[in-house]
Amino acid sequence: MGRVRMAEWVGAGRTKGNAGLGTHGERRLGTMATILLAEDDKDVADLLADILQDYTTVRVGDGKAAVQKARELKPDLVLMDKNMPVMNGIEACRIIKSDPELKSIPVIMLTGEGQMSTVETAIELGADDYVQKPFTPKRLIQHIELVLAKARKA
Repeated sequence: MGRVRMAEWVGAGRTKGNAGLGTHGERRLGTMATILLAEDDKDVADLLADILQDYTTVRVGDGKAAVQKARELKPDLVLMDKNMPVMNGIEACRIIKSDPELKSIPVIMLTGEGQMSTVETAIELGADDYVQKPFTPKRLIQHIELVLAKARKA
C-alpha cells in the first residue's frame, strides 16, 4: 500500500474525540493500555501510532526487539506485523506465547492480503487475533478493544 493510499486510509472518517471517547466517537475500554507496536516500516508504524494515540505505545522494528521489549515492559497487548527483519512476527509470537512470564499478554498479528495460511499458523502458535491489511482505523480499534476486554476477564 503506497504512502498516499495509507494517508487516505488513516484520514478516512477521523473526528476529534471527547474525553473518554476514541477518535471515532466510540467508548474506549483500553484507554491508557500499553501496546507494544512491532512494525519495521516506519511510515506504517507512524500511522499506527497515530491511530493508537489514545493508548500508550512503545515501538520496535523487528521481532527479536519485540520479544526483548515484551520481557522488559510486560505490555497490555502486542500488535505485531508478520514480516519483519531479524525475526519475523510469527516466530516472535511463538516465543512470547511459550514463555510462562509472557504467555498471558495478548498478541494481535497484522497480515497482508492473501496470507490466510500465515494467520492459521499464528493462531496455532497462540496469537489471540489478527487484522488483515488494509484495514480501517475503526476496525483495528475494535479488534484491540475486544482482545483487551477478553484479557481482562481471564
